Amino acid sequence: MSELKYKRVLLKISGEAFGDAGGIDFQKVNEIAELIVEIRKEGAQIAIVNGAGNLFRGSNQGKSIDREQADYIGMVATIMNSLALKAILKEKNIPVSLYSAWEIKGFLPGFDSERAQKDFEDGQVVISTAGTGKPFFTTDTAGVQRAVDLGCDLMVKASTVDGVYSDDPKMDDDAQRFDQISYEEVLKNDLKILDRSAVEIAKEHRLKIIVSLFSKESILSALRGDEIGTLIS
Repeated sequence: MSELKYKRVLLKISGEAFGDAGGIDFQKVNEIAELIVEIRKEGAQIAIVNGAGNLFRGSNQGKSIDREQADYIGMVATIMNSLALKAILKEKNIPVSLYSAWEIKGFLPGFDSERAQKDFEDGQVVISTAGTGKPFFTTDTAGVQRAVDLGCDLMVKASTVDGVYSDDPKMDDDAQRFDQISYEEVLKNDLKILDRSAVEIAKEHRLKIIVSLFSKESILSALRGDEIGTLIS
């Protein structure tokens, strides 16, 4: 088994990895936890930012509510997924700390980069929830920002999409998947795989991003530096 190339990593996990629409599937949460256990065994420090598409997806609400309110609901939903993951990790005796973009007194501490970095250095899994705490940004932007805050050398965006495409592969059979692509090309071509703000922050701080499927094999391959998904750098 080859050694990991990236050893300080933020894993941005889509809500779909936590369950189907409308709920949390604790078997799936256990699979996420087992992946984290495996990554730690191979010597990497790992931080987590998760989405909440399994519980609520604001973009699907149409004109029922405005975008700002939908985003706040979505951020609350990310907290539910994060708490589920923390609970399963604790059951496995994995040291874990959970921070929120919103402090909830007596329950969830607000994100503090110095405290979180100390936890990271002490070998804890650091989970950051509630996105950026502000509407109009997705958890992609939160993931990139937390990766920068924690000094990570890679963010893996793990979801149901296996890379960055020239167009939506579900709509265009001729869409081209890139093995590698620059931040500038993603921005210039307005590729929708990540928020522009996420790409701009990553570019400023030279944070590498790999977009891959959420699977144990894909993510471990990405951390070893194998050609998997799409590398944005």
